[in-house]
Amino acid sequence: MSECSGRELLQELLYHFGIEKSDMKAYEDECIVIPVMMPYITSQFMPRVKGDRPEVIPEGSQNLAFLGQFCEIKNDCVFTVEYSVRAAIMAVYHFLDLEKRVPEIYASQYDIRALSTATKTMKSEHEGIIKRVVEGIVKKKLANTTFEDLV
Repeated sequence: MSECSGRELLQELLYHFGIEKSDMKAYEDECIVIPVMMPYITSQFMPRVKGDRPEVIPEGSQNLAFLGQFCEIKNDCVFTVEYSVRAAIMAVYHFLDLEKRVPEIYASQYDIRALSTATKTMKSEHEGIIKRVVEGIVKKKLANTTFEDLV
């Protein structure tokens, strides 16, 4: 994909949308696709251990905070706007001694409604490997709970 032209990328996308090759010309004439490489975009998801990223407010810091995607916020998910905003809020509230609470992190990995919706979304006539793996994980997490029968 890194060697494709913008037209070739558009054709690939249209193919996946189910557009016939004979109908692609209309889209190709109306769309401008400029390929862009983002070689470090997945770096946030690389395996890591505690201590790889600095705390938002390092211990003993009096005027320094780390903001953005490469600081540590326990139980939060990187690659969201909320992550970066939460880091900034934590720093501002701390250094200005504001008696305000940082917005809570939505723990969707434990929300039975989110798990149920994700599982139902995967229900289709096609049994894919990803679906089977995810269903297995969800069933394992819900084993011996009152929610086990939902799946």
